[in-house]
Amino acid sequence: MGTDVTRILSEAKRLGRPVLTEVESKEVLTAYGIPVRTGQVAIDPESAAEIAGKLVYPVVMKIVSPD
Repeated sequence: MGTDVTRILSEAKRLGRPVLTEVESKEVLTAYGIPVRTGQVAIDPESAAEIAGKLVYPVVMKIVSPD
């Protein structure tokens, strides 16, 4: 558990990011046993459509970006 959190925090610090991404934040919360809604990351429109097709509508999509 602790090593996963340390790795996430170290990587964010190495990249000079003062804030974790949503995915990183959820990984940290999960590591401490705090339940969170999970999501999936699509890398292109086709994979987004495939993921959405497996879910119950309506579907929420968010941009995952370090910016």
